[in-house]
Amino acid sequence: MNAPRPSLAGARWAQRLPDETFSSIEALLDESRARKQAGQVWPVDLRGLQAIPLDDGVSLVLDGTHLQPTPLAASQLSQRVGLPVQAVQVLSPELGAAALNERIAATASSGYPSNQPLRLLVEPQPDRGFTLRAVNSHRYARVWDADVIEALVAPLAEDGWQPARVEGRVTQAPVGLFRSDRDLFCFLVHPGPEYRLPGAHGRPLQRGIVVRNSEVGGIALRVRAFWFDGWCTNHMVFGGRTAFDFAVQHREGNQTPLARLQERWDAAGGAQALADETDIAAGQMHRAAARLLTPWADTPMATAHLAADAFGDFALRVGVRRSLPRRLLRMGAFSALAYAGPDDPGLTLWHMACGITQAVQGRTGHQDERMAVDEAVGRVLAAA
Repeated sequence: MNAPRPSLAGARWAQRLPDETFSSIEALLDESRARKQAGQVWPVDLRGLQAIPLDDGVSLVLDGTHLQPTPLAASQLSQRVGLPVQAVQVLSPELGAAALNERIAATASSGYPSNQPLRLLVEPQPDRGFTLRAVNSHRYARVWDADVIEALVAPLAEDGWQPARVEGRVTQAPVGLFRSDRDLFCFLVHPGPEYRLPGAHGRPLQRGIVVRNSEVGGIALRVRAFWFDGWCTNHMVFGGRTAFDFAVQHREGNQTPLARLQERWDAAGGAQALADETDIAAGQMHRAAARLLTPWADTPMATAHLAADAFGDFALRVGVRRSLPRRLLRMGAFSALAYAGPDDPGLTLWHMACGITQAVQGRTGHQDERMAVDEAVGRVLAAA
């Protein structure tokens, strides 16, 4: 991550299922409270778990109770017993269950820390048994998403902070509220006038805060505050500077992880730390936004072709042209037209960066290729 660029996430954010996006903080909080109420934490001995084969894969049994693990829970259990999760996935259900039972028995007999109780997070299924959401150690301190929203996100909303939305002419763009079986992601912005540096597009810098958490051990509890110019649909932020970035591991201690994070948040001034900035390094934001790729041509198609050629020239100079084939640049240029308002004099590097990252999301099934494109676009912006 470039120092002046508080990037948030890669292309995976744009691949969230529709039922994992939320239109309001209230809806997200209601869903999180319901999940917290349904969740049950069971301290169990590893030796009490037994894998059984089913027609569609491997399940678990604990004292006669069926547990259907999520992909993350299956991965956590496999890692704990030293068995690659891919091995269970590629084997037949019978062989996968046998391999997992063998490793459970071997690990349970090896002593500490294997003889310490595990903490299973389960939810009852409507038909039978339970869904196993997480397999955590005895030292894991769970922080519920609902508590994080109530303690950090809801107070910000009361002070005027709103879920971020992509600007421009992009239709049906998601807001910055996501929740999955693994983690929580809240991206909030403040529309107020307390800014000190006008942006290159004639609009001021925005203030942003990202709150992240995982109830199941996927990521740390984290809050990040920053100034920025814009963001695209896969949650990459362009132009700006980070004010603070606090992360707390989910580990037991004298205080809960949420209390430890709130202490650091309050010591830094919270959201107020973003209200009085007077010395923002504009650098990349001004260069990327002010360098016009081309004035508007007679037709959108002509504009897109000229912008694709211009961005390709920048990529060639930076040495990342191979990661940005011409077909992708043209698709990105057409997507970039949606980000540029009708009053803009032309497509900028920032518009093209947003368009390319959006275009690559639906055109390739390879995560490595998407990440290579994101890195190439970032290098072009940094060198602008």
